[in-house]
Amino acid sequence: MRLLKIFLSIFVIFSIFIIGFFTYYVSDYVLPWDRAEVINTVQSWGGLSDLPKNATNFEYKKEGSIFTREFTVEFDAPKSEIENWILKSKGLQQKPSEIIKNTRIFEVRGYENSMGGKVYIKDNHVKINMMWS
Repeated sequence: MRLLKIFLSIFVIFSIFIIGFFTYYVSDYVLPWDRAEVINTVQSWGGLSDLPKNATNFEYKKEGSIFTREFTVEFDAPKSEIENWILKSKGLQQKPSEIIKNTRIFEVRGYENSMGGKVYIKDNHVKINMMWS
């Protein structure tokens, strides 16, 4: 009986470790306490200013491994605030944007040793995708 309790205890601890490792390092899910850090990271990697104050409907995604990392942040905001955000963001001033299928696309040079990424804007929806390797 004692051996069974020891085995179950080790199994539970190992299972919790595996689930935590998978959620933090392998899954594309961004934990609630990591969301502010993800926003700060995409801003610094892309030379982007603070996100619009009235931004809503945030979505976060992370991909990669210990050698690469990619973050995506999406949000909605009023068009006037998005335009103001574009003007304040030095990373969006480097190259002219393209318009493909009603989506304005900015190619962003990387800052802080990142590879850069892209910013997609369609109507009042913004998608920021930044990469590091």
